[in-house]
Amino acid sequence: MAGFVQWERATAVSGILEIGAAITGLAFWYLYLVGSVVSAGMDLAVNGKLGPGATEQQVGGAAFFIFLVQPLTWVIVCFLVEGVVRSCGALFTDSALGTVPFYLLERIVFLVRNPRTAISPAAVRRNVASFSESLRERFLTARSQEVPDELRRLGNPSPEILEIWASRRKVDWVAPKIVLVDEAYYRLEEVSLKTGIRPFRYRLKRLEAGRLGRTVIVYKSGDAVVAKE
Repeated sequence: MAGFVQWERATAVSGILEIGAAITGLAFWYLYLVGSVVSAGMDLAVNGKLGPGATEQQVGGAAFFIFLVQPLTWVIVCFLVEGVVRSCGALFTDSALGTVPFYLLERIVFLVRNPRTAISPAAVRRNVASFSESLRERFLTARSQEVPDELRRLGNPSPEILEIWASRRKVDWVAPKIVLVDEAYYRLEEVSLKTGIRPFRYRLKRLEAGRLGRTVIVYKSGDAVVAKE
């Protein structure tokens, strides 16, 4: 049953609902708190307890300041930001991110069961970098149309370096996989994300005979454009 759940779509929907609920809650909280403070402040002003010259604008400004410094206001804002992050992550990076309360509960249970396991700052940085890279990739592909790949041959004929510039990410192209380009075998050395109409750059190094791996990616260069050096 769990295999039929589309977690990215469910996360996007729940993130949008979380945004709507946070905005609604923030609006009701604002009306309740500011209305109460303004009403009480005007009563004090009428009775002369706020000093001479107190105006309705000053009371309203004080009420808005009180609204900003309330902890509940920032809790609701945090849920609003979380909803934006979760929905954007699902829509642009195919990441099914959970809510912070459930994540914290899972972390607490995990740390209780594994007290010697510490959260690695390096792992956190890797996760943040991966998420940022995925988000950047989605924005780059959304703004550009799909075009044929561009082939760039660098270096001497042996060993020959081949770069494939693509407008879309190639599935399963992860270094150091072996790629069969037409009739020649290459090892994928590096994958990078740049800018331009072909932001995905794949750098390959030609292999000698008898140095092949188990999994070979077959690539046909029929529609590709050969760059002029």
